[in-house]
Amino acid sequence: MVLRMAQYLQLVLQKPILLIIALYFLSASFSGCASSSPRHKALQKAALPELIPRSSFFEQQDITSSYQISPNGKKIAWLAWHHGNLTLFHKSIGSDKTQKINTSCWCNVSWFRWENDSRHLIYSLETGRKRATHIYRSDCQNPNRKPVNLTPDAKTWASLADKDIPGSDYVLISQDKRKRGSYDLYQIDLSSGDATMLAENNGDIVQWIADRRGELRGCIRAYYSNQRSLQEFLPKQKKWRTLGMWEPNEEIEFLGFTPDQKGLWLLSNRGRDKIALVRFDLETAAESPVIEDPVADIADVYINPATGEALFASCHPDYPKIYALDPTLDQDLAVFKKSSPVGISVLGMDLQAELWTVKAYDEKGASFYLYDRKRKQKTPIGQSQWTVADSMLSSTKPVQYKSRDNLTIHGYLTRPNGVANQPLPMVLLVHGGPWFRDFWGADHLVQFLANRGYAVLQINFRGSTGYGRTFMEAAIKEFGKKMHDDLVDAVSWAIDHKIAAPQSIAIVGGSYGGYAAMAGLTFSPDLFACAIAINGVSDLAELVEAWPSDPPLHLKRGYDIWYKYAGDPKNVGDRAAMLQSSPLYFANLVKKPILIIYGSKDRRVHPRHSIKMIEELESHHKSVTFMEIETEGHGIHWIHNSITMFREMEVFLAQHLGGRYQR
Repeated sequence: MVLRMAQYLQLVLQKPILLIIALYFLSASFSGCASSSPRHKALQKAALPELIPRSSFFEQQDITSSYQISPNGKKIAWLAWHHGNLTLFHKSIGSDKTQKINTSCWCNVSWFRWENDSRHLIYSLETGRKRATHIYRSDCQNPNRKPVNLTPDAKTWASLADKDIPGSDYVLISQDKRKRGSYDLYQIDLSSGDATMLAENNGDIVQWIADRRGELRGCIRAYYSNQRSLQEFLPKQKKWRTLGMWEPNEEIEFLGFTPDQKGLWLLSNRGRDKIALVRFDLETAAESPVIEDPVADIADVYINPATGEALFASCHPDYPKIYALDPTLDQDLAVFKKSSPVGISVLGMDLQAELWTVKAYDEKGASFYLYDRKRKQKTPIGQSQWTVADSMLSSTKPVQYKSRDNLTIHGYLTRPNGVANQPLPMVLLVHGGPWFRDFWGADHLVQFLANRGYAVLQINFRGSTGYGRTFMEAAIKEFGKKMHDDLVDAVSWAIDHKIAAPQSIAIVGGSYGGYAAMAGLTFSPDLFACAIAINGVSDLAELVEAWPSDPPLHLKRGYDIWYKYAGDPKNVGDRAAMLQSSPLYFANLVKKPILIIYGSKDRRVHPRHSIKMIEELESHHKSVTFMEIETEGHGIHWIHNSITMFREMEVFLAQHLGGRYQR
């Protein structure tokens, strides 16, 4: 069966404004919609909540990094969805008048920050069609004035290179306008827009290091060996001095200078298993751990931009955990804690660190607050759309189990509301990457599936990030083997604990998760009732062979990790193992239905991975349905495509697992 979107998209593209307006009003309410009756016996007598319209899940998405307070503490700015795009808004604190920045572009704002004058905002837009990223400056006092493009060169990528420069009238930007892929360092005058090159990048510098005066102080440099070095710039000699080396399997990220300017805040796992917040002494080159967690990597650190003081560090062992580096800050965090689990993120502070913007979140949404530290008082300034539908959404709890070779595997389980404690139809939802991970928090797809009646199990299988180097490296050359076993063991655990009904389990995922879904039906053909593979890899050797033979240094490490973990197809032994782990060559073993979805413009996993798998399945007369989305690449970016795709997914799952779907 073929599900093409050409005619649907032709209508959409002819009348885009009308479509966006229609979709906007569709998502304005969480009120119920026409629902099919569930067929699975565990759901037929269940008191399931109202069926939430699928449009409500995918049109107005949560913002994970939002409200920022101006340096003078008088204004706030934030990102929100507007007519299908992430757009920048701002207002004065205490005022109800909200102003939208006119970006003059149908593109998403990816990040923003206030300038020191508390009047201007700097933000980034990615223009996907031209494959470029530009940085703009907007005047909040003149909202109708067109923003100034600080990086006007066409078809270049630009990013902010400084962490913050208090009191400055310029910014530092990394941009590849001289040579594609070589990100030189520029100083850009904010008033005139004039750009001055400060340092040239031969393609080996992956991160520039500047201090709070805006002066170039160092860099992180890559080598063909995939080692990395931390280097200090000596301006008088115009030379670089190596301060330390990191091995290919070690991580380093520069966060900022310490308040005394004599040290660096780094995220590093050099000489240890987990990534920690460390202080690196510039004189002695000694690295001292400041915060480390016994289970998980430190993932985020908040540094006071005015002083350089590290205040908070967070990680995600199960529920999110936040560390306060100053014990007095625990009193501030306590204002946001409640009896049930909650994640806390400090988003911004004014120059005096007296007013903060804070995000408090759980699996059902997020609330944003303006926090007065002197008064220990929080004032709501925003919330995700989901919080109004709290009673209709499901709870997510961390789980863990032992793999067959005794690794501790972490994950998350979401059960639908209104269902007795009994085995349910279940979706094993596999994340992409595979060098990524699932987190606890609001997840649109998870809540969508739970609302349809399914238990949803997310597993951070070996190779996932966030749990240390040893756990990640347990996945080396284990595609289709122990990585697959971890997912099979998760299903066995769910069945043993009366969570999943044995004959009603689907495996669903995108990218690596799409590979895992195909592998589920080929390598464990009796375990799953069906599968959905989105932009999935069907042939590991073909995927790796598509990588450039001589990538630029700043990208080489990302490609080489595939040779390390999946194998090198030029090596005879590796190639044989890769073919044995590729679902394409075992399509004849498939026994259950599969829905394959792919974007025609996918540059990361070429559409032929899906097309070949479809053809191979059809040649063996297997049950395969596919959807080609002609306007998408390696991900779904347009709202109308998301809604159409998830309709096909919920109908497919209802047919094979017995849940419900929106008519």
